[in-house]
Amino acid sequence: MISSVIPTRPFLSVDRISVHDGHEVRYDLSYSRRFGRFLTDVDPYVRYSVDVSEVPESVLAVPLLTTLCPLAWITGTRVSVETVDAAFLDSLSALQRAYAEQYPDAPFERVDPIEYDTVVNTGSTGSDGGAGVLFTGGVDSTTTYLNRRERKPHLITVRKEGETRENTWAKRPRMIDAFAAENGLTAHYVETNVKSLVDKFAVNLRFRHLLNDSWDRTMFFGIGYPGFTAPITYTEGLTEVYQSADYMPHERFPNSAQPRLVDTLRWANTAVESDAVGMTRQEKIELIGEHFAGRETAWEISSCDEGGEESLSCNRCGTCLHTITGFLVAGYDPEDYGFEVDERTFDRIRSHVENERFTADSVKARFWMEMQERVDLDRIALPYEGLGEFLAWFADATVSEELSRPLPVHEPSYDASLKRRLCTKLPYPFDSVATELYLSYVLDGTVAERASAESER
Repeated sequence: MISSVIPTRPFLSVDRISVHDGHEVRYDLSYSRRFGRFLTDVDPYVRYSVDVSEVPESVLAVPLLTTLCPLAWITGTRVSVETVDAAFLDSLSALQRAYAEQYPDAPFERVDPIEYDTVVNTGSTGSDGGAGVLFTGGVDSTTTYLNRRERKPHLITVRKEGETRENTWAKRPRMIDAFAAENGLTAHYVETNVKSLVDKFAVNLRFRHLLNDSWDRTMFFGIGYPGFTAPITYTEGLTEVYQSADYMPHERFPNSAQPRLVDTLRWANTAVESDAVGMTRQEKIELIGEHFAGRETAWEISSCDEGGEESLSCNRCGTCLHTITGFLVAGYDPEDYGFEVDERTFDRIRSHVENERFTADSVKARFWMEMQERVDLDRIALPYEGLGEFLAWFADATVSEELSRPLPVHEPSYDASLKRRLCTKLPYPFDSVATELYLSYVLDGTVAERASAESER
């Protein structure tokens, strides 16, 4: 196979793709230590709620490659597979060029997009022109469903990496299944650890100064999540998958949800398309409120996923407080959308707005400022004591912006390893230097080798 050639660069080879019990796709990989320094030791899999045993290997490879290829390109790593879908091959070439254009300081074009033995024109089991929507039940994905509801789209839910609470995950499918049944839709579910294959800590420390944000936002979520849907689109004959855009044209630091990236993705008979590009979050909240207003059963918005089995939202974090405020400003009762509002809610929002410091591209700051511009006390009649006083204060509150530095890297937890002791206590760029030394000496690299790779950029 191609990977047997003595590599002059780091390499990643997809040696085997197998399906177990009809639903779980497993990947056997081999890679050089120069690329392995950015990976963890998990055995990657993707598990689907539908039978994927008849899906060809050229499509089964898509979930892994959409996650790992951007990382391979920025590290100068050769990626090889036995079989690649023709449409996906063209898509990877376009995607690599789009990354290079979006992040001109990062070395995204040092290697071929992918190396392969065979190109195939993959069909499907019988395309019916159906569509899919990446769907969690949050503000963004609910908006995308509403925008595409005339097509009766399949709802495809990928279990989030941080969604470790079993009771939270147990509630989400029940909620989505009920919503699908009420609206005559089909729901699918995906569980995977492929995202966990990437050592985000090492990647962020090495490349965040070139991307102005984390690996997750710049290289993964815009294209990684759509990639996980590929086997479902094949079995269900879906020709489009809609990804809700987390993007505004005036953003200072772009992320991987840019249409120039997302809209290049395609495989077999399926194309990925950004939805709601340019819609603000408040406009999305108002669309949701208008659609569900007056119904006996509204829709429980999934905000932060920290609420547990009783509620998918914690009602206390910044995301929940922002969404609650958004419904209040729009004149809709947040409790009709799964939130809890009590005498402490307004105090929590005040404290958050007064004490939060929004960094980098200030997307969250703009969310709050947009809500402030839309406050209209004459149109709001909700049964909350002190609401008028609170909204009058909110309309004139100061939202602090700090635009001088990239977003910091927030990792949930890491063992007290050498890399943590060396790297996390140092300011940038010394943290990156310490990481380079650790990766070079401890993980079987050399300073000379790394310096040579740097010179090729």
